[in-house]
Amino acid sequence: MQQQVGRRHAAAEILEARTLLAAPHPLQLGNGDVLGASGQDLAGASVTLLDDFNGDGLADLAIGAPSASVAALAQAGQVYVIYGRPDLFAGGSIDLRNLPGADGFVLQGNEANLQLGSSLASADVNGDGLSDLIAAAPGATVQGQSSAGAVFVMFGRPDRLASDVSVGDLNGGDGFRLDGREAGAGNGMTVAAAGDVNADGFEDIVVGQPQAGGSTAGQAYVVFGHGGSFDAVTNLGDLNGVNGFRVYGEPLSLAGSAVGSAGDFNGDGFDDVAIGAPFGGSNTGGAAYVLFGRGDGFSPAYHLDTLSSGDGFRIDAEDTYDALGSAVGTAGDFNGDGFDDLVIGAYLANAHTATHGAAYVVFGTDQTPTSPFSVATLDGANGFRLDGEATNDHFGATVGAAGDINGDGLDELLIGAPHADGGDDRGAAYVLFGRQAAFPGPGFSVATLDGTNGFKIAGDAPPDQAGRSLAGRADVNGDGLDDLLIGAPYAPHQNGIDAAAGAAYLLFGNDYGLLPAGTVGTPFDEQVGGTASAEQMIGNAGADTLSGGGGADALSGGVGHDVLEVADGSFLRVDGGPGEDALVLTGGGVELDLRSVGRSAVQDVEIVDVRGSGANVLWLDDRRVVNLSSTSNRLTVLADADDVVHVGNRWDNVDARMEGGRSFYVLRSRRESAAELWVSVEAGIVFDLPESGGTYTLGVEPGAGWDVATLRDAGGEVLATWPHILGTST
Repeated sequence: MQQQVGRRHAAAEILEARTLLAAPHPLQLGNGDVLGASGQDLAGASVTLLDDFNGDGLADLAIGAPSASVAALAQAGQVYVIYGRPDLFAGGSIDLRNLPGADGFVLQGNEANLQLGSSLASADVNGDGLSDLIAAAPGATVQGQSSAGAVFVMFGRPDRLASDVSVGDLNGGDGFRLDGREAGAGNGMTVAAAGDVNADGFEDIVVGQPQAGGSTAGQAYVVFGHGGSFDAVTNLGDLNGVNGFRVYGEPLSLAGSAVGSAGDFNGDGFDDVAIGAPFGGSNTGGAAYVLFGRGDGFSPAYHLDTLSSGDGFRIDAEDTYDALGSAVGTAGDFNGDGFDDLVIGAYLANAHTATHGAAYVVFGTDQTPTSPFSVATLDGANGFRLDGEATNDHFGATVGAAGDINGDGLDELLIGAPHADGGDDRGAAYVLFGRQAAFPGPGFSVATLDGTNGFKIAGDAPPDQAGRSLAGRADVNGDGLDDLLIGAPYAPHQNGIDAAAGAAYLLFGNDYGLLPAGTVGTPFDEQVGGTASAEQMIGNAGADTLSGGGGADALSGGVGHDVLEVADGSFLRVDGGPGEDALVLTGGGVELDLRSVGRSAVQDVEIVDVRGSGANVLWLDDRRVVNLSSTSNRLTVLADADDVVHVGNRWDNVDARMEGGRSFYVLRSRRESAAELWVSVEAGIVFDLPESGGTYTLGVEPGAGWDVATLRDAGGEVLATWPHILGTST
């Protein structure tokens, strides 16, 4: 039995107290809402969760209302940012009309028909450890070009802003603007975080322009994040391969209708980009493209119709008019194999000859797929298909990664069906739990979700269109579980008068009765010990010590400075959460290779301690260092004299420092990367010699003097420099 969730408010409502899904596992969800402003605002047309905008360690909510008026500026658009906290909604409803205030602020459009908030995203573009708000305004006029469109980036700030902010005030110091250059192109119709495509330690942005390029070919732009100063305005036409690049679609394909990160699909340490073209492909049923990240530089432009195997690949639809690629994004590591997976929506796809809509999950792999390949070849081993429940649900209109909402160590999948539930457009969203077990076949219907494999979130009433926008992979209340935000832009206001005021629903993570009792901790400091079996431990708030004891453990620290202990490398996932968190290896004789474990397997860790009970070996490189934490590009490694740390190559050792009574080598990447590695001087540090295939080991002589030494390859290129102590090469 499914019950409607929430009342009809122009609101973001937290779901907790109502039963969403009965047998076999009742889901007790939230109550508390954020009341919206005015009719026809379409609040919830876009939503995103910012990892941490204001520096308090908690994720924050952003809700776009692109049709909202700002004073006399019709459809200027607004974006509401609500600060996360453990007791969010403890005082009852949060009325968006009361923003700005203690609960958040409003980013406002500055011209009529700007439609600010049509699309939203979040990324740390400037590398300061705070999430930046990315808000698209496809109606913007640029240098006289009507609807050329603009994307605004507002930098995160640690002062709990409590005033309205106009996008016209962003000056390069507090944010910047990305301008389109073609009338009617609608720059920013879609926008997403691209991840760190070039592994320089700064997150990147991907922007879609499906109407650009003539013949509705469409385009997309990838803009690289960087440190230092920003210009107040950047024209996307100025991207040159160094600061970003352009991607051209095929004629009539509408490339850029959907954009997103593909995560690290091929496991090479670089995030990849996904671009949807719902009328492209070999049968015009739509296509999705994956462009590989890389560290050896990008061309200024790429053409999707001539994409080489080294640059990426294409995925084609099963049938004509499926609209495959109408939504794209990473699914996280859904099956726990160490590779990020890709999810693609096809909201017009046929299931049993009716347009239920579908979504396809393509499992990540280090083997480049044949290009093009059809989603019809997914067989359960390389991916699978999910079908919607009923005709015209538009299942797959939105897709994304939910993160780990149930604490089992696997990423969940989130899919929207904004026209679901009896054809009355109340809408729905579906959560599919991650699983390591093999799928019995190539696909199944979401009608079979029963609470053990996932669940459905039904919209409140027609014509809300719940599921029109989705966001996840962030922890709003700091309990160590990821939370979900679901938009319903056509929900009427609670007064029953203002139609399409809009709404959004916040769903806190929960173990849903699927994990053993005691798995989820309290808001206090705790020490929890495990066994050699596979276990799940969720610290919640507080400074917790979670000791896995061995086995395929999933450890999640939550808010606070946590210690996450593993006996060996057999763990499934370690997620430190907000705070300065340590991954501690307690065993001996263990070789831990952080280069080969998936991005999701170790995340939000700032310290790795390999001292353990015996001699251990740690492998990493600068790309892995910048990806270990969402708030810092620095990794500290604690090691003893019997431990060895392999660091790859292309490092500068620019300093030797004392901290906490210990001495460290301080390595900084020689690439265009902000990676910084602090390693205990007691350890043996091993550099790779790529020309010879050998290694160079930097050891320590107590009391040795400091001098500058340089390591070069056979061609004379400098691989590393460091204050000279004792070194041996092999």
